Amino acid sequence: GYVNCKDAEGRLANNRFLRGAECVFGCNTGFALKGSRRTVCRRTATGERRLSFLPKAPRCEKCTVIEETKYLKVNCDKENSVGSICKFRCTGDKVLFPPRRTQTRCKRT
Repeated sequence: GYVNCKDAEGRLANNRFLRGAECVFGCNTGFALKGSRRTVCRRTATGERRLSFLPKAPRCEKCTVIEETKYLKVNCDKENSVGSICKFRCTGDKVLFPPRRTQTRCKRT
């Protein structure tokens, strides 16, 4: 992933985590951001000299690859990237099981 931070005046903070800097996080292709995209760097609640993010810094998670099988056909918009909507279809005498799920397989009717 990547992060870009700007100080209170809006100047690029050269990815240094300065108190009060607003940071924007992102993920590389094939990964999805889990958590808030924007955070602010602040001193920890205990008043230590350590800094933390509020809200908590997000993380990048690998996206699930949806593969076709002999009986399962998949059609995703946006080339199966983050945010794609996928439609599943079974061939022959097979039906989706369980229906309307994010993970599915084909079984005999």
